[in-house]
Amino acid sequence: MTLRHRKILVFAASSLATAGIWALLWPERAPQTPPAPLAPHSKRESFDLPSALQALAQASTPSEKAEAAEHLSRIPRDRIREALDTVPLVHGRDLTLAAKLLLIRWASFDGEAAMQWSWERFRTLGPWEEAYRQVGASWAWSDPKGFGRWLKAAACPENSTGTITVEAAQNSDIPLLDSYMLQRGARWLITEDPATAFSLPLDSRPYSTDGGPAKLLTRVDQIREALSGLGPLDDLESDRFTSRSGKRMVSMESLRFEARKHTAFRIFDRWQEIDPESFAASPYAGLLDRRNAATPPARTPFEEWKSTPLSGRAEATRRLLEGMEDDQRDGTLRVVIETWTGEDPSSVGEWLLSHPEENAGAVSTFARLRTASDPDGTLDWIARLPTAQRTASIVAAFDAWNQANPGTRPDLSSRSPEIQEAWRDLESLGEE
Repeated sequence: MTLRHRKILVFAASSLATAGIWALLWPERAPQTPPAPLAPHSKRESFDLPSALQALAQASTPSEKAEAAEHLSRIPRDRIREALDTVPLVHGRDLTLAAKLLLIRWASFDGEAAMQWSWERFRTLGPWEEAYRQVGASWAWSDPKGFGRWLKAAACPENSTGTITVEAAQNSDIPLLDSYMLQRGARWLITEDPATAFSLPLDSRPYSTDGGPAKLLTRVDQIREALSGLGPLDDLESDRFTSRSGKRMVSMESLRFEARKHTAFRIFDRWQEIDPESFAASPYAGLLDRRNAATPPARTPFEEWKSTPLSGRAEATRRLLEGMEDDQRDGTLRVVIETWTGEDPSSVGEWLLSHPEENAGAVSTFARLRTASDPDGTLDWIARLPTAQRTASIVAAFDAWNQANPGTRPDLSSRSPEIQEAWRDLESLGEE
């Protein structure tokens, strides 16, 4: 094992790092032709599965965990399902280290099977999103084209959703991805399959100014592929969504157009940064010159929202979200809540209380963000929520509190029996 891989293993094993790190343990790409089938019970006698699992369970130091993890990662392919049926898969609400290792190993050669198994096993449990991270990152690393095809199918309207409800999960035989999971999957493909990555919803902050996903492109061939994923680009200077008075018309189609246009210009900027000479010879150089010469530059809808005084944020938020579909609305609202909470948490709380059902995901996000700075105020706010949103918000507050104050408990003596009981239940789950 190289020193580089050992350092990765030590870090991952000690911190339970997610698949973005663990995927590096499998640098081999998928072969162009299927490998020959393994002989029955191949290597079964030479690999001691019980000992490997016991060593991982008993490892206490980072180096011991790294050594045990490396050994388990050599498990023969035909014994992975057996191992998954043997080990504890969940601790509290998280996947165990053994489960993560086995899923990553499985996904490195058969991502679709590992993903389907994870969905069937975890779809109504918290670990589904975590299992998706482990399996998806490993699959995207070892077989980006295969993962890209699967992700594009999962992104179809009938297969993807703004949020995943327990009822929807129970009724679906195929894996469901919420908007955040879809964006994460697309990001895994940026450097290996840019065309697929940029054909999908990639950025929950489509109007941020930090360069976004385009910053991850490092070669001109990647940039050309990324642009191909956006479709025809001959309409980027179109004014079909501007009225005769010069006012922008807002519709779902116009919002998609603006997001695609913004992404395209980000890629142009990146191309010019990487290789100015080849960009100057491209058909897009004139577009960028005309955009840069525009005075003043047009502000995006999110920039318009951010420039609104705090007293007008509630109405500005309603206008910003109006007409958006679920996945785009969820991603935009997440950025809005994160920004607005840092400036005026009381107003955000009151706005969410007036729209709790249609903003269920944002309610939990706000509870998580506010707990870090004002746990008492957050619990007061949670007590005012409808019952349907209260449980998820208590979980979010509990997680945020434990992350900031591990091993302690806030003063719950004045809280309702419901909050006290939920907190105790969550503590018990973490001890199992």
